[in-house]
Formats: sequence, C-alpha cells, structure tokens
Amino acid sequence: MKVYGGVEGGATLSKAVLLDESGQVLGWSEGCPMNHWLLGMNECQSRVYELVLAAKKNAGLSEEVRLASLSLCLSGCEQETSNNALKELILKEHPDIASSVLVKSDVIGALKTVAPNGGVVLIAGTGSNCLLVNPNESMYRCGGWGHILGDEGSGFTISIQAIKMVLHEDEGFRPPEYSAQKIRELVKEHFQVQDMLELLPFCYTNFKKQFIAGMCVKLAKLAKEGDELSKHLFRASGRDLADHVVAVVPRAEKSLLEAEGGLPIVCVGSLFKSWELLREGFEEVLCPKLSEFTLLQPTVSAALGAAFYGNYTISKKAARQIRSWVSLCVPL
Repeated sequence: MKVYGGVEGGATLSKAVLLDESGQVLGWSEGCPMNHWLLGMNECQSRVYELVLAAKKNAGLSEEVRLASLSLCLSGCEQETSNNALKELILKEHPDIASSVLVKSDVIGALKTVAPNGGVVLIAGTGSNCLLVNPNESMYRCGGWGHILGDEGSGFTISIQAIKMVLHEDEGFRPPEYSAQKIRELVKEHFQVQDMLELLPFCYTNFKKQFIAGMCVKLAKLAKEGDELSKHLFRASGRDLADHVVAVVPRAEKSLLEAEGGLPIVCVGSLFKSWELLREGFEEVLCPKLSEFTLLQPTVSAALGAAFYGNYTISKKAARQIRSWVSLCVPL
C-alpha cells in the first residue's frame, strides 16, 4: 500500500495527515509551529519528522513505512531557495521518510484544499499573508513578511496596536479617539503586570509572538461587548486584509474574475472567527475595487490539500475523494 503525506505548518500549530491510494485518511497528528525563520532549519526539519512519526502511529503504521510522497505547506516557506534547503536537509537527516518531498508556502495547502483551480488565499491568524494563484499556476504574493516587516491585519498586529493605544493615551502622544481604559485593564490582566513598563520583557528579552497575539481573542470579546476602541482596531484590521487582496487582484486571470461567484477568496486563520468585527472595514476597501467575489472557509485541515498537491500520481478515485473535501466550505 502506498501512503501519501501532507503537512500544514502554521505559526501557531501544525497538522499532518496520511492518505492511502484511494484518498482515504489513514491517520492524523498535531504538533508545534513550523516556521523555519523563527525556529531554524534544523529544529523545523526535526518537528516535521516527529509529526510524521506521530501520524504513522495514529494510523497504526510502522515507523519504517516510507511515504510515496510528503508535501509540506509551511509558514515562512515563500522562497524557493530556502524551501529547497529545507527539503534537502530533511532528506539528508531522514533519507527514508519519503520517496519525494515538496516544500511550499502554507497558503498553497489552504488553496488546494478549497479552490484547486486557483484563487486568492488570505491568511489572518498570528500573522498574515495573501497569495493569488492563477489557473496556470502563476503566483503573486502580498504580505507574509513577518511581524517586523509586515503582518498587517493579523492577530499579533491587533494586539500590538492595542498596547500602543494604551501607551499613546497615557503619554498624550496622538491619543486615540476612543477611551483605552478597558483595553488597559485587559493588557495588564493578559500579561499579569501592574505597570505598563513591565511589558518590556515580553516585547524584547522574552518575546513570544504567539502569546502576544493570543490577547487578540480577548480583544474580540471586548469588541463584541461594545468597547469602541476594540471595535476600531478590528475594523482597521479588516481594511488591512482587504488591501492585501486589492494588491493582487490586477494580476488575476480573467477566467478567475469571471467565474461563477467571482474571485474565490479562501479565508484561513483564527482571526476570521471574528468576521463580524472585520467585515465593515474589509468591505469598505474591497467592494469598490472588486465587483464580485466569494469568501470561503475550509472546514478541513489544509494538510489534506497539501497531500493532494504533492501527489502527482494519485488515482482518479482519490482525486474525487479530495474534491469532496473541497466542497466542505462555507461562505462567510
């Protein structure tokens, strides 16, 4: 029996899936984040290996089983040179892991899961990214630069902006239009500090991107309870995310724009759980620029799309199975 593997490696967690030749799921596993720019190549390849081993165990397979193909769609894998370096390192350290290994961006897995014929993937979780893939496989990106150079519209950026609003109000430097009092209380509770100066270690010497971004969930709750400044931050995030799409639309093939429902936009990431808070700003920017589009959310892991994308010998039966996963999406 041939076994095909797919890995979805996000900035917060990762998932692996193993499929048989018919496209049936044999096993799953979950693990830690897999961005090699943050972890280093060696730690990233080690996590890939451990995740695959865990999926084999879940499937009841021997650790010695060699995968027919292993497709990795990972956060931070935007550059072919570094992607190839990671691939070569994996094969050097674990030569029997798979007959072939493919390394691509995490956005590819999401797109191939929901819109295999092309479209836009918009990621908004801990970080943010946007990728247009045309039917001819040409790709154009906006974003994906990480928290220092980018991440506009992400959970991390919302959290950082919230902290800045408190500091600006405290110091009188461009004070926000709305009161930051409730956000101030939330920031102190999240970081367990009494004074804003105590945030410095969290932002510098003991920096943890996921922990800072994790405050966004609490900010969403505050916004839903009516806090005006929190609502403002999410509207701004919606505008930022729409700007990503606006940037790539001019390069979309005509067939994508004229398809039924317009341009498919696959929305991936935990921030879209707060879509009602993002929607106003998102539509304010995108609707005047794009006459028709459909927002879709995968209801299955992008590891499935990764497995399909990396397996060029998969049977027609398997392709039909994966198309059934593609249909498992809902308009936002």
